[in-house]
Amino acid sequence: MRSLKFYILIESKEKESEVRIDGSLETLRELFHTLCAELANPVPIISSPAEEHKHEQGGDNATQ
Repeated sequence: MRSLKFYILIESKEKESEVRIDGSLETLRELFHTLCAELANPVPIISSPAEEHKHEQGGDNATQ
């Protein structure tokens, strides 16, 4: 089986990450299925205490 190189760019508001994978087409297929499973059942993102404080302040200002 031929070896391939895959480059995956992941962008978010906080940072940008690049993942390099050397492997076969089967490796890419497994990665794709894993990614789809994660997207179907996402893990909740827990914000930092500073972000929580900002949201609380914004909520208070909106009600005043």
